[in-house]
Amino acid sequence: GIDFAVIQLGYRGFSEGGLNLDEYFTHNIEGAQAAGIKVGVYFFSQAITVQEAVDEAEFVVSALNEYNIELPIYYDWEYIESEARTDSITGEEMTAFARAFCDKISEEGYAPGLYFSLRQGYSQYNLSQLDDLTFWLAEYNDEPTFIYAFDIWQYSASGVIDGIEGNVDLNIMW
Repeated sequence: GIDFAVIQLGYRGFSEGGLNLDEYFTHNIEGAQAAGIKVGVYFFSQAITVQEAVDEAEFVVSALNEYNIELPIYYDWEYIESEARTDSITGEEMTAFARAFCDKISEEGYAPGLYFSLRQGYSQYNLSQLDDLTFWLAEYNDEPTFIYAFDIWQYSASGVIDGIEGNVDLNIMW
């Protein structure tokens, strides 16, 4: 009953800022594609400059060079609940980082997208500067309440999928 998967490709460390490939990325993308599931990917950003966001996009494109994906590449920038190099980032900066990442992804021939929570969508990102992107909303409710259009709704972080250990995020795409 799984139609698609958006797999974490990698992340930037929140303390030192290094770029890292997710340790399960290769296993997850190859397994999903072998099962005939449509695949997209996301990168968990902790960029603190526009150049770091561009570097992240280049990292993603380089890691995808042997895979064909059908869904967008999503930019996922989140505040960390501990001391992080990103603690003082503003919504204006987040918007600029997302724009830079997604523009680079688009230049490389991929569809870009943006993952965000309700709080980010309403009070941090300037979505009018990003409205050409595919939006992936995280809102854990019985029904979404977000008043703007979005393409994927992440409605749970505690799903169970056969063959995957631990909880998984559950999403609906329209």
